[in-house]
Amino acid sequence: MTEVIQLTDLKKGQKAVISELAVFDDMRRRLQDIGLIEGTVVECVGKSPLGDPCAYVIRGAVIALRSEDSGRVMVCRMEPGYRKAKAEKNPGMVSAADTASICEGKSEQEETEDVIWG
Repeated sequence: MTEVIQLTDLKKGQKAVISELAVFDDMRRRLQDIGLIEGTVVECVGKSPLGDPCAYVIRGAVIALRSEDSGRVMVCRMEPGYRKAKAEKNPGMVSAADTASICEGKSEQEETEDVIWG
C-alpha cells in the first residue's frame, strides 16, 4: 500500500496524485480554485532555500504554496512511468479509480485481476 503523505513532503522532481484536502471553508475553496482537486497530478518543481514556499506544477501552471497550506493537501506518490499512456492523454488528471489504485499501491496486473474476478 502506498502511503499518503503531505504535499510538502514531495522532493523536487517527484509527482503525486491528490487524494484529499484536509482543510475546510475559504481555504479549501481557494485550493480548489487553483486546481488542487482529488485526482489531480502535481509535481514539485522547486523549493526555496529555506523550504518555504515551494513551487508545484498543477494542471500546467506553476503555483507557489506556503508550507502551511501545502501541508493540508494529502497526496499519494506516483511511481515513475505509472499510467504513462493515460498521462499522455490527459496529463493533469487521473481517474478516481486510478487515484485509489495509486494510493493502494496496486499494479496494472492486480487492477486487471480485480476487474476480471471482482
